[in-house]
This record gives sequence, C-alpha cells and structure tokens, in this order.
Amino acid sequence: MGSVAGEISILKDLKFKSTVSINYSSYNQLSYTPSYVDIGNYMGKTSSENGTGSQSHSTTLDIFFENTLTWDKEINENHRFNLLVGTSWEEHRSDFFSAAGKGYPDDKQLNNLSSAAHASKVQGATPESQNSLLSFYARANYVWKDRYLFTFTGRADASSKFAPDNQYGFFPSGAIAWRISEENFLKRAEWIDEIKIRASMGKTGTQSIGDHMWRTLYTPVSYGDKNALIPSQLGNSSIKWESTVQKDLGIDFSFAQGRLGGTFGYYHKVTDGALLNMTPAPSSSYSTVVFNIAKIRNQGVEFDIHGDFIRKKHFRWTGALNISRNISKVLDINGGPFSDPNNRDALNLGTSVVKEGEPLGLLYGRVATGIIKTEEQLAAAKEAFPYYTSFDPYLDLGDIAFEYEDGYWKEDVIGRSTPDFFGGYTNTFTWKQFTLTALFTFSYGNDLIYQKDVSDSGMSSLANRGTRVLNHYSETNTSSNRPRSMWAATYMLTSLNVYDASYLKLKTLTLNYNLPASICQKVKIKSASIYGTATNVFTLTSYPGPDPEVSDDPGSVIGGGRDASTYPTAKSYTFGIRIGF
Repeated sequence: MGSVAGEISILKDLKFKSTVSINYSSYNQLSYTPSYVDIGNYMGKTSSENGTGSQSHSTTLDIFFENTLTWDKEINENHRFNLLVGTSWEEHRSDFFSAAGKGYPDDKQLNNLSSAAHASKVQGATPESQNSLLSFYARANYVWKDRYLFTFTGRADASSKFAPDNQYGFFPSGAIAWRISEENFLKRAEWIDEIKIRASMGKTGTQSIGDHMWRTLYTPVSYGDKNALIPSQLGNSSIKWESTVQKDLGIDFSFAQGRLGGTFGYYHKVTDGALLNMTPAPSSSYSTVVFNIAKIRNQGVEFDIHGDFIRKKHFRWTGALNISRNISKVLDINGGPFSDPNNRDALNLGTSVVKEGEPLGLLYGRVATGIIKTEEQLAAAKEAFPYYTSFDPYLDLGDIAFEYEDGYWKEDVIGRSTPDFFGGYTNTFTWKQFTLTALFTFSYGNDLIYQKDVSDSGMSSLANRGTRVLNHYSETNTSSNRPRSMWAATYMLTSLNVYDASYLKLKTLTLNYNLPASICQKVKIKSASIYGTATNVFTLTSYPGPDPEVSDDPGSVIGGGRDASTYPTAKSYTFGIRIGF
C-alpha cells in the first residue's frame, strides 16, 4: 500500500493538493488432501481419490488519483469561509487463476500440481473484475460569529457499473447549525457548555452491484472436448444509480463541564430505485438479473447520552448509552418482468418478502401451528389438505401441523428480522492507576431463521446433526415440539424455525493498569501500561443457535434475517504491555 501527496500554496489563502494512492495485493494458496484422508460431502464422506490438490493465485489493484483546490479565508472574527473544488478518479482491477487435480503418486514429495494424474477443475479470468469511478465535487463552508454554520456540497459521479446512458448521477446536500449556547441570553448560564441545533438535507447515490451487470455475458467452456460458449449473465441496460434523499434534525448538548452530554437526532430518508437481484424462471438458464426494484422510506431516532456519575480525586465512574430505532415502509414496488403479474405489490425473495405498504425485513415461509399429536388433529389436517396422498403420503402423528389455504400449505409472513430498537452501553471505572471498561450491546424485537433447524429435521443424508434432534417426537416422547424423524423426508422452512433473536452481550471487558509517572521517569520512558481484554464474554438470549447477531446478507437493506451455517462466536483473551517513549 502506498500513497503520495503534494500541496502548493498558490496564494496566501489558496492551496492546490494532488494525491495518488496505489494498493496492490497478491494471494497464493497451495492445498493438498492426502490419500488417507476422507473428504466430507453431502452424503457424509468420500475418498480423496489418491490425494486431491489445488493451487490458486489472485491479484487486486486499486488506484486513486485526486486533485483539490482549497480557498480558506477569514475576513474578520465574524466571517470565515472555506471553499473546495476537486476531482477524483479511482479504478479497481482483479484477476485470478485456480487449478485442481486428483490422483497423486506420493503424499509427501510428489504432491505438487504437476504430479496429478488428471485435472479435475481449471478456472481463470484476466481481468475477472474491473470498474472505475470518475467524480467532480465542490464544498462551501461559512461560519458567522461562531454561532451560525452553513455547509453546501455538490458532487457528480460517473460509474462504469452502469450503461453509458445511466452512468452519471448528481448528488447535492446542505446543512445548517446554530450554536444557541453562544447567544447572549444563554451565555450567563455557566452550567451550559454547548447547545447546538442542526439540520441537513442531501441526496446520495449507491452503486453496490457487481461489475458489468448491465451487460449480457457469455463464458467459454469445454464440452465433449470441444470449445463452447454458454450464456452466463443476462444484462439489464436500464439499471441506474440507487438514490437516497435524507433529512436530518438533531441537537447536541453538554452541561456542567462535560459531566452530562449527548445527542438526539431524527432522520427521514427515501431510497428510490433500490438495486436488487431478481431470480428469473429456471428455464431461462440465468440465476439472477439486477433491477431498480423498490422505493423505500426509513425514518427513526438516535439517542446518545454520556456522563460522569462519580468524579472524585481517585475514583471516577462514567457511562455512555446509545439507543436507535428505525421504522421502514415500502412505498412502491416495480417487480420487473419476473414478478407475479397478479401481485405486483409483493416480491418473494425466497425466505423473505417485500410488500408494498409494509416494513422491510419480513420473513416468509409456511405457517405452522405445532405438531400433530392427536388423531383428531391428523384427520383435520388430511381434510384441509386433500392432496396429501400425492405430496405427503406418510402424513401421520408427529408431523408438522400447518395452516392450509385453498387445499395447500399456507405461505405468509412468519417473522420480522428488523429489531424494535438496538444499541449499546459502556461503563468505565477508574481507581487510581486502574481502569475497568465494559461494553454491552443489545437488540430487542427481531426474529431470525435458524436454517440448521430446518436441515436437522430431515434424515436424508449422513451429515452430522445437532443434539436438538434427539428431542424429536416419538411414541415415547409425545410432548416434543419437534417433528418426528423419518428417513428421506424433506422438510421446508416453517414458522417453527423462526426464533426471537433479542440479546444482551458483554462484548468486551478490559482491565488496564497505568504505571505511575514516577516509575516511568526513573526508567526513562514516557508511559507504560499493562492490560487484559476479554471479547464476547457472554450472551443472554433465548435464541437456540450459536449467535443471534448474524445474518446471511448483512449488507442488504431488503434481504437477510437468516442464520445459515454460522460459526459460533469466538471468545478471545488478550494480554499486553504498552510502552511510550
């Protein structure tokens, strides 16, 4: 990683700055599975076929070039200006190559790729990924009497991720702030450190999609020892920048020389043209197509307060609490050509659904009411589901009791993945040279799909299962709320697999000891401290999975809400010494 910058003072208040940054990374991997080691797969295990080896190599290159011109002027004590204009260009490139082979004559020496009896897989692309962004921007700051602050910005961006007609986007913004504590009618209040009221409004853009998604692409392959081209991506030249208009209103305050302070903020933002991958019909041979799908509104509040509960000569106790709440609503949906023509106001994304007029984060699946435990319940299920002889011929006691609609399983909203509120709390105790800091995080009111709960219910493979399957329904365990186990039975996602994912975590706990200044002076060092930190100390939750703070798509504003093959949260303990010279 490298960066170099140069600045020239053209005039006293006018400066020109140029910056160039280059980040380059190279990744190499060699992997070998010996002939005496079995490989796990869907059916349990399989042979490595006299050894399996692979070699891969990839490189990435990021280039950033920026030029800015800044005018910083203070006319008098009442007027300060800062004006900036600039342009930047950035490019990302990456390529990769990988090859794998099977059948090696020796596990210890002749286990390089060239010793393989046959190649099992070869892949490569140069360049695999390439995109660039060209930007022009301007910013103006003005401060009057150190009480009134004004900021206005505007930027235009051109992204190669969109078709030529849709590459450009313009995103202006403006903000004002009033330091009301500087007014004469409040200056006499010595207990007020600062009160500032602020408001802003702006438009931002998002290009968070893959490269060349607007193009229809073909991939070279081999078939029957012949070269071939197959369609690999269906392009959409109509996709454009996803834009968000956001309005903010807030107040910042500090009282009694910092003994109490905080922030309260309200935001309202509308995202138009949300970029989303849609799944076409399987007969199309394409997995996904990108569209500008929905118009979404998010509004909420953010509250942060911190203070010194105790401030003594040798002891200090401080705390900080932040709480956030967000309420979303889908204002409009354009499902594209692959949506249901009879229901254009709902997008089914598999385990989640987007509905017009409803909030985001709706989990979708079959609605279940429990387990069939009586002959009366079994007879009622067969009557409500007349097609059970074809779709579920072994329907019996111990199976899942569903809600039915028009003779089929009813599918509907079975949970909400967005929390009612979330936040964190930090406690810090200082006694003489010791400091103890504890960080708690929490979330309340959100649901999570435990995907392993679904796969554990089926017994169609030899893959390992969680211990919760031991509590399945049986003749000797009729009180169980888990379905019976039956070989080759297929279980689908139901509301029984959705759990409350509210939690309280002690995220970090740190104890620090600072050596007294007198000792540091004797050994001729500036400072020294000894510390120990514990991470992920404990979690209080009713969620049965390894960690309630997970998602299969954490970067998505629409999907997510599913715990799919998540590793347990790792507890870590760190001890160290810091010395300053």
